[in-house]
Amino acid sequence: MVYDDPNWSLDSFHVGQALADAVRRDGALIDATDPDLRAFAHHGGKLILYHGWNDAAIPPQSTIDYDNAVRSTLGAPPQTPSWLPCAARPYATSRAPAHALRC
Repeated sequence: MVYDDPNWSLDSFHVGQALADAVRRDGALIDATDPDLRAFAHHGGKLILYHGWNDAAIPPQSTIDYDNAVRSTLGAPPQTPSWLPCAARPYATSRAPAHALRC
């Protein structure tokens, strides 16, 4: 996916370089980190930010930070815009939901 090279070998793998190469090549397609959702909101998009706080793959603070970045970028008030609810679920993973808290 990153190198698109059938002759690529694990012997040439370096974590820092591989991450930089992956972001450069595929980041725009797979990263969901751009907080400028003006076009999305303008076209009637609805986005639910959901995070299980026991999900070890992504720290909960990253979801809260993204929610705050979107609000800051859009100049949104502290209350939840109708198109951007954010729920943090303590003790939850993607397989074990719990009660939601507002991010």
